[in-house]
Amino acid sequence: AGFGIKGAILSRGVGDEGESLGADFFWESPDGSRVLATHVVGGGYCNLARLGQPPQDTPPRRDDPSSRVQGAVAQVVSTLDRMEPYCPHGQFLLMNGCDHLPAQPELPALLEAVRRRRPTIKLVHTTPVAYQAAVRREIARGRFSPGVHRGELRGGRYANLLSGTLSSRVD
Repeated sequence: AGFGIKGAILSRGVGDEGESLGADFFWESPDGSRVLATHVVGGGYCNLARLGQPPQDTPPRRDDPSSRVQGAVAQVVSTLDRMEPYCPHGQFLLMNGCDHLPAQPELPALLEAVRRRRPTIKLVHTTPVAYQAAVRREIARGRFSPGVHRGELRGGRYANLLSGTLSSRVD
């Protein structure tokens, strides 16, 4: 917070406290300052990677657009089901992309197809910063009261912690 950082997005470091904290919580420093932390649940920061694509170990086949849409709908619904217990505010951070994957140029069309097939699911193609802004609106409206975590996040319940690896990516 002392550097003007208002939020953090993470997929590693959360231990057993994740069950009570949920996906979004305040991470508090020893001086009492806080940032909104989002633990990307439901598959980590790759939770919606390869939307509508067959699993990587599937033999190649002729591309079938209706099969891609059906797969995308199933993938979104399955991911939301996994995330729901951690997101009582009704906001879900779905991350399309992952290490070493190219961008999906068909993503906007797939999102629109999912919207048409499942109109009760509101998908917004946006950014993690906008996601946290939506969570902050839920807090301001009194619809969500996040938990507070004090101290380091060095647990490995949801994703392995890479203990000997220290890195940061400014971009």
